Amino acid sequence: MIDPPKRSEDELLRRIAARDVFAFDSIVKENTATIYKLAFRLLLDSHEAEDACQEVFAKLWTCAGQANGPAENLLGWLRTVCTRICLNKLRLRRPLLVEELPEQIDEAPLADELLEREAETKRLALCFENLTSPQRVAIVLTYFEELPNKDAADQMGVSLKAFESTLGRARRSLAGLLKAASEQEARLEGAAR
Repeated sequence: MIDPPKRSEDELLRRIAARDVFAFDSIVKENTATIYKLAFRLLLDSHEAEDACQEVFAKLWTCAGQANGPAENLLGWLRTVCTRICLNKLRLRRPLLVEELPEQIDEAPLADELLEREAETKRLALCFENLTSPQRVAIVLTYFEELPNKDAADQMGVSLKAFESTLGRARRSLAGLLKAASEQEARLEGAAR
């Protein structure tokens, strides 16, 4: 079976506005992985990321052809909608109070280097979770999504100056949290000897 020629985004959006499910399916298939990846990085939860992804495409379905719908840059619009949906989800979250994180048991023998890398990844993830939601979003948009500061600020709905300030605070907070976590590990390791 020969694939039909790719249509431009504008044409697909016009067809979606006319409720063409095939055009909608084409946009969804092309952009789901990117939007899910962004949602997961912001929410750190696969189920919530799937929900956010569905909300983004539901918004596309209802807004295509409207003034508040995508105009020129479809992927940029989808990312902006995703970021805002994730920010709302993060605001509504209640903090999960856990005294001690459960340990993951891995039966396979690992080399020291792999263990150290895993410990560093866990340490980074724990520190990342302790950032405020806007700080986490700023880090994800800048370092994982590799967006320029102006685009990231637009997606967060803040001024460029406010975004850069948030990003700076996020970097300082993350550095401080990582340093404190490393020092605590060193103290615990020293006490165990």
